[in-house]
Amino acid sequence: MQRWVALSFSLPRAVRHPLITRRVVPYGRHFHHVANLRTPDELDDELRDHLTEAYLGAGPVGGFVPGPDDGPVGGPGAGPDAAP
Repeated sequence: MQRWVALSFSLPRAVRHPLITRRVVPYGRHFHHVANLRTPDELDDELRDHLTEAYLGAGPVGGFVPGPDDGPVGGPGAGPDAAP
């Protein structure tokens, strides 16, 4: 039985929260954070704000920015309606 779920995110600054129990690690120009959540209710407004900031500051994955000819995210032919 799992005792918690590890929620990790990176920010351009180190933040503190009671559920961030692991050491905050610098990684390049960001800091890697891990919060251990035992229940969904532990995802409070402060953690949600940090997670939102991390998401909005992340940018496109792998530098890929879909263009008008790329189809669904993942490139041409991606998605549930793609031919096998």
